Amino acid sequence: KNYQHVRRLGLTATPYRLMPSGRLKALEMYDDFVVAATPRELEKLGFISPIKIFAPPTPDGAQGGVGDNLTAREAVMGQDHVVGDIVETWLKAGKASTIVFTVSVKLAKTLANKFKEAGVNAAAVSGYEPFDARRDIIGKFRRGEIQVVCNAMLLTEGLDVPHVTRIVMARPTESPAVFLQQVGRGVRPYPGKACCELYDHAGNVLTHGH
Repeated sequence: KNYQHVRRLGLTATPYRLMPSGRLKALEMYDDFVVAATPRELEKLGFISPIKIFAPPTPDGAQGGVGDNLTAREAVMGQDHVVGDIVETWLKAGKASTIVFTVSVKLAKTLANKFKEAGVNAAAVSGYEPFDARRDIIGKFRRGEIQVVCNAMLLTEGLDVPHVTRIVMARPTESPAVFLQQVGRGVRPYPGKACCELYDHAGNVLTHGH
C-alpha cells in the first residue's frame, strides 16, 4: 500500500494457481496480462522440445475429488497394481532418463524400490536427505548412472536436467501450475533429443488438457 503509484512488472512462466478462477490472484495488481509466447510457439522456435503424451488407464478414484489431498491420493496411487503398472509400462517403453513425480515421499521410495527390483538403476530423493546426498543422486542421474529418479515435489521447480526424455506422473493434481512445472522438467532441449515422453498415470491430461 506504500507504493501505489509505482509501475509494476510481474514475470511468470506459469500464471496459474489452484483457485476457482484458475488465474493468479496477484493479477489483480496489474492492468494488463500479456502472453509473450505460448508453449506451441516456444516449441516451434526450439526453446522447448515437443511432448508425446501417453495416458495409460487412470486408476479408479484418481479423478473426481482426489485433488491434492495427501491421504486420498496415497490410497489411490499406492495400490499394488497401480505401482506395478507404472513400472511395467516404463519397461515396455524402453530405457530413458526419467523423473517420476509421486504423491508422497513414501510412495517415491516404494516406486524406486520397485524399479530396482525390476533391474533398473533408480533412486528416491526428498528434502529429508542431507543436501550432499541429494546432490550425489542428481549428479549420478546427470551422468547416466541412475536412470530413474522418484520424488514428490522436490524436483518440481528449478531443476535443470535437459537430458531427461521421460516424465512419469504418478500423482493427480488439481493445480495447473504444478502440472505444468513438473512436465516442464522434461521439455528443455538437448542435443539428440527428439521429444519428451509424458506417461500420465493419474489422468492429469484429462483434467488440464494437452
